Amino acid sequence: MSPTSISRRLTFLFLIVLLAALAGQTALHAQDERVLVVAHAEFTDSLDPARAFSTTAFLVHKAAYQTLVTFPAGSTDSIEPLLAESWETNEDGTVYTFTLRDGVAFANGDPLTAEDVAFTFNRLKHIRGNPSFLAETIASVEAPDERTVVLTLTQPDPTILAKLVNTTFSITNADQIRAEGGTDAEDAAETDAAEAFLNSTSVGTGPYILESWEQQTRTVLVRNENYWGEPPYFDRVIINNIPESASQAVAVQSGEADIATDLTPDQVAGLEGSEGVSVYRGPTSNLHFLTMNQDPEIGGPLADPTVQLAIRYALDYEGYVDIWGGVTPPSIIPIGFLGALPQERAFTRDLDRARELLAEAGYADGFETTLSYPAWTYPGVNWVTNARKIRPHLPKVGIRSNLNP
Repeated sequence: MSPTSISRRLTFLFLIVLLAALAGQTALHAQDERVLVVAHAEFTDSLDPARAFSTTAFLVHKAAYQTLVTFPAGSTDSIEPLLAESWETNEDGTVYTFTLRDGVAFANGDPLTAEDVAFTFNRLKHIRGNPSFLAETIASVEAPDERTVVLTLTQPDPTILAKLVNTTFSITNADQIRAEGGTDAEDAAETDAAEAFLNSTSVGTGPYILESWEQQTRTVLVRNENYWGEPPYFDRVIINNIPESASQAVAVQSGEADIATDLTPDQVAGLEGSEGVSVYRGPTSNLHFLTMNQDPEIGGPLADPTVQLAIRYALDYEGYVDIWGGVTPPSIIPIGFLGALPQERAFTRDLDRARELLAEAGYADGFETTLSYPAWTYPGVNWVTNARKIRPHLPKVGIRSNLNP
């Protein structure tokens, strides 16, 4: 799928890249302070990189923190150095040795060291929060000197560098977090007390600093005066929580916001061509999926893999693309990422095959189930519309569903 963002007289491809690197553009609020206002549907209960796993948190972390490696702008085909200037691996791919970039400082002026990297990774692994699954193949992280990080894996993991791009691995200032009750000890899940601190400020090396976060209201980022790279163009970035996509569209049209991140394809079509409004499209790694309960006591027939396959054949993929925009996804892994299937392998609807599979599973006459969904648009996908689109297709193979927002 291809998401769409709306901006007023502002050229950009990806918002997260914009926050980190935009320079030389025309300011929309060119007064004493250059301010960028973003309309965004907030969906997070934490800004602690070791605990948060949401688009909202990724947006903030991409601006305030940095990772050892990164993707080049607009592509996922290769890995580039960021805080690590180079790396090498052993023969079986179980040990990665990174050399850190020299001259990098945290927002408070402290120099970046290998100990900060080791602390960050160990804290992530031991807190065991939502994003910790990305660190499952990490056996140990060592800092033999100030600029060398040795990452040892439990087994070869060809995806490890791509994982390290994720903001879950945002490098944090170990001394600051420890001073606020944080720890990377094995019992960190029970003893770490730094989340509240990290919800109020950031301790990274990125071009911005988290100034404030009013949950479900607004997030404010300000320029990091100690940033080691090229200074960002905007002095301040304000991310206003506007859950309704229609309200985001109005905010852009009225000039209250410069960018909207969560518009539906219909809303984009309505705005495209409007004076002072530009539409920019690009690929995303966001996943929107239909899942089925694997517990037979709760999911009933849905826990049967044969029934799950039947439902896959029953869905109208092209119809969903009409309401989502983009192309039919061939697999749960986004196009362009390691392991993604080619476009020609995309699943296609086959009602006869769906009925055969249901009969094979013992449900020739179908069954009744419940379709639960969130009643919001995020990001750019209206889940109410989505549920209403799915529901009428299931009875064609005998499955009757009740909507549960």
